[in-house]
Amino acid sequence: MSADPRLQRWLDHMEGDRSVDTLRPLLASNATFHSPVVHTPQEGKPVTMAYLTAAGETLGGDTFRYVRVFDCGDKAVLEFECVM
Repeated sequence: MSADPRLQRWLDHMEGDRSVDTLRPLLASNATFHSPVVHTPQEGKPVTMAYLTAAGETLGGDTFRYVRVFDCGDKAVLEFECVM
């Protein structure tokens, strides 16, 4: 359980159905996605939703689990593992 309600909502989303309907309210309209593969920031809620949805479909199988969560106030690092 996280002390930060924003992080807890993310964890609840990931432990739940991971649907677009539960993701949409978590993102700000000016969200920016920083991909480890795409070397330029992807700006805006629609493109951020697209990346997170695709990642969830690719990585979010039965083996997905967080192994460490660093709750750093207004930032967080979530380390995970999964079998692809």
